[in-house]
Amino acid sequence: MKNKKVQFVTRTAVLLALCVVLQLVNLGQWVTGPAVNLILLLAAMSGGLPCGLTVAVLNPLLVFVIKNPPIMLACPAILVEVMLGNCVLVALAWALRKPLMGIPGLVAAAVGKGLAMFLLTGYVVLPLFGANLPDKLKMAAMASFGIIQMATAAIGAAVFFAVWQIVKKVPGFAAQEKQTEKN
Repeated sequence: MKNKKVQFVTRTAVLLALCVVLQLVNLGQWVTGPAVNLILLLAAMSGGLPCGLTVAVLNPLLVFVIKNPPIMLACPAILVEVMLGNCVLVALAWALRKPLMGIPGLVAAAVGKGLAMFLLTGYVVLPLFGANLPDKLKMAAMASFGIIQMATAAIGAAVFFAVWQIVKKVPGFAAQEKQTEKN
């Protein structure tokens, strides 16, 4: 495609739709989580940071509106936490794509997402917005939005690394840096 705006919107919409559909199918957290993280990384590396961040923020919002996850209905602040966690994954992977090309950058991104979500859940979201939640729901939130997020991000990053070795060679697929003007 020659028009960069059309290409951005199309790529972002397709990847966002894939994320949402995956979460509506209910394949379980250990399949859906890595798949969503894979798509978030594909969005960033194929469409650039704006594409990745757009999918990172809009995906949880659309899933919340369409599916009404019980934990998010009980504590809507978790929606913002998921958005932030996704943004941490995308931003770290994008920022570290050159200095820590490959596995180290992806590991740092996955650990960053898991750590951010764990800290947000335990020290911000549940204490400030989930005080009235039953203990069982709090424990489930701590498990789901902590170490499990790190694990699903790591699995998604590993799959991304393998897939990226193939798709980055497709002309026009990988995000291009701004080219300097030729003299």
